[in-house]
Amino acid sequence: MLKKLWSKRAIKLIIVCLSALVAFLVFDFYTSGTTYGSNSAAAQTPSDLIAPTISGDAAITMERGTEFKPTDYFTVSDDQDENPTLEVQTPLDTNNVAVTPVLLIAKDETGNTSTKQVTVNIIDSKAEAQAKAEKERIEKEKMEKEAAAKKEAEEVAAQQAQEAAQAQENQENNANAADTASAETKSPTTTSEENGNINSQANNQQAVTNNENTSETPVAPSAPATIQPMQLEINGKFINYQNAGQGSGQAVIDSDHSRAATWGGSPVQSGDDGLNTHIIAHNPGAFDVIFTLGIGSQFRISDASGKVTTYTVNEITQVDDEAYRLSDGADYWDKMIGTGGGERVTLQACINDIHNLVVFASK
Repeated sequence: MLKKLWSKRAIKLIIVCLSALVAFLVFDFYTSGTTYGSNSAAAQTPSDLIAPTISGDAAITMERGTEFKPTDYFTVSDDQDENPTLEVQTPLDTNNVAVTPVLLIAKDETGNTSTKQVTVNIIDSKAEAQAKAEKERIEKEKMEKEAAAKKEAEEVAAQQAQEAAQAQENQENNANAADTASAETKSPTTTSEENGNINSQANNQQAVTNNENTSETPVAPSAPATIQPMQLEINGKFINYQNAGQGSGQAVIDSDHSRAATWGGSPVQSGDDGLNTHIIAHNPGAFDVIFTLGIGSQFRISDASGKVTTYTVNEITQVDDEAYRLSDGADYWDKMIGTGGGERVTLQACINDIHNLVVFASK
């Protein structure tokens, strides 16, 4: 009897347990969406395995002193995270003008990361604009000086041409006056008794004049211009110069393009000191005439006392502003502005902004 009762109780207990288990499983399914018997480790495995993407140019330019915010230049996108982060891995100082490599890092909520190497070019537009304006100002001043020098040279040339034309006209007038005086000397003087035969005598005199082999009285040429103290005479052009030396030689010729000045070598020109004197002048200007010189050409220089020395050209070359010869790069500095080499002079004029013509001549 007891055995049957225990069996009934055991069956009831089993039914109660099974019912409780079924109720639990139903409750768990509706609350978690999975059955209790599913693999919990598999359920916890993340499904987001794709890193975010960084989009933007590989190189950007920004103004000096501004704050670098990567999100102003780059965008980040992710397949699941709507708000991935973007950070700068490399410190960036925007206070200095420079080109700097920068590493960017993007991260989503599951920890996936991606990187992008970019170049940041930091500029100073204001400083660049000021530098450009200063360069344009210098170029403008240079052009204005060159235009003024050219105009001055043209005015000097025009004045010289006018003076030459005037001299030619004076010479022709003197020649005509001499011819008239010679004709009056040769004409016979008529008296009152010959007035009745004046026409006949005039005709006879004309016939005699035509038949005679007469010679005109030579006209004395005008005296040539003479070199004055502190002048160069090159191919008929007289150029005033000043003993200035390196301290003020450039200033002398800049203030007067028709004047030359000593610069290197001996600062005082002398035909007897046995030294080299380096003389400079502008072209266009006083020294445009040295472009007419050749090997063997001669020119004269008078010193402060008026003593004249004749020099003969023995070398002509071209150098840059550092005194290196254009043809082979030879250094001509000492030869141009040194005092050695005996009694000689060195003439220098610019060809353009960076090249110069140099003429060497010895006594």
